[in-house]
Amino acid sequence: MARSTRGDAVRIGGNPGLGSWKLVLVVTAVCGGVLSAFPGAAYVALGLGEWSWVLGFLTAWAIIAGALLLGLHLAYGGLVWYPSERAVELRGRRVPVDTITEAWRSLSSNGTATYVVYRFVSTEGPSVRLLVAGRPMKGLDAAGVKALARFVRELPLVVPDARPDVLGDTDAPRLTDRQRAAAVSLTTGGGKSRVGRETLLTELGADEPTDGDHLEPAAPADDEPAYLPPASTRRHRPAGDRVVISAREAARLEREWEADDQHAERMLAADPGRAQTFRRLFFWLTVGSLTVAVIAIVLAIVGEDSSDGLLGSLDDDLVVALIIGPGLLGLLFYIGLCAASDAQLRHVRRLGRRWLDERSRDDPEVQTRGLAASLLAAWVGSALRLRSVLAFLLCLLGSFIVVASVFFFTENSPLGGALCLAIGVALVVVAVLLFLRVQRRKRADAEQLVLLGGWRVLPPEIER
Repeated sequence: MARSTRGDAVRIGGNPGLGSWKLVLVVTAVCGGVLSAFPGAAYVALGLGEWSWVLGFLTAWAIIAGALLLGLHLAYGGLVWYPSERAVELRGRRVPVDTITEAWRSLSSNGTATYVVYRFVSTEGPSVRLLVAGRPMKGLDAAGVKALARFVRELPLVVPDARPDVLGDTDAPRLTDRQRAAAVSLTTGGGKSRVGRETLLTELGADEPTDGDHLEPAAPADDEPAYLPPASTRRHRPAGDRVVISAREAARLEREWEADDQHAERMLAADPGRAQTFRRLFFWLTVGSLTVAVIAIVLAIVGEDSSDGLLGSLDDDLVVALIIGPGLLGLLFYIGLCAASDAQLRHVRRLGRRWLDERSRDDPEVQTRGLAASLLAAWVGSALRLRSVLAFLLCLLGSFIVVASVFFFTENSPLGGALCLAIGVALVVVAVLLFLRVQRRKRADAEQLVLLGGWRVLPPEIER
């Protein structure tokens, strides 16, 4: 949303709930219908008769809609920009544009919902969060994106210095703000990173060069040179860390990528890794165990009312064993599958680093071109399946123990109840910490993917 206010002032953004009023109406109506029984019962007690449930629905709908709109207003705001005065209004406070030196980009993704949010911070204190793009809640429209791009061009944003990865490895290569933004986009669930002006303009689609930065189209020569200049000497845009290459160089790059992929595939074929065999074994053992458990459940249901069924003459305890036993075995085999999959990915990652070191001795430009696709895929996948499964099982076990503690309290055993409650809460806390650790590792893997991927992840632009 972008509209002109008084004079030359331009309003950018606002409450996203107003722009997505249809979604808000449907969600609040459904929730109001589900929760209408509570205020409806109160109206019945007041003697309002047949209108009680209608009033209950309207009351619940109004409360939920108001709370949702208020929450969106507090979470996301808008700004009013005064171009002629070089001033901007953030959350009702007017500050000079030159004081906005810090910008953050955050991405949150969960299932079908994805949201991109920018946060602008003034050195005088106020800040504002803008929902730039989202699904299903809508962000800025086309006019709003253009207005935001014009506003960003005027900001003296301080580009953050390249820093080591999130795990604090000071010896690791440093990432630029553009690389960190790409890593956030590649991280499951998203995240946030501080960005500079060029990164924002690129995402907003407003990074066209000005007349002074115009690039002449490259005319291919009659005879292609046998030597491609190093990446360090190729043409760069004046701003940012983006690279521009000619069409002839792009064709050469494609051939080099193909040669890298073929070389990496030969290395993988020569050393596939032992974990791959165990992964296949555990996969089929998991499928077989769960299949036996499902068949036992189906036969038990079919033979429940008939003594002629396959399981009808068997003891009930044996039937339960035929269901639970394969199910537990399937769980154990699945844990083994996760461990084997993680080991295989770690093996491919070791091969990838070795391939990059060996290949770069003969061809230093491979560091810029990026890791071969078959090896780079090891960083796209997650090598944290086992930790995620263990964290989930710990959380599930802890929740069951917390629920079980209630029965100890009801049976006049406060000591046992307190002990169960403490153990259950401790397991849940450990599971949450493990989940957080897994998320941090995923972010670090995404940053490694950006670093090792080179131009495969952040490809150069081609001259036009």
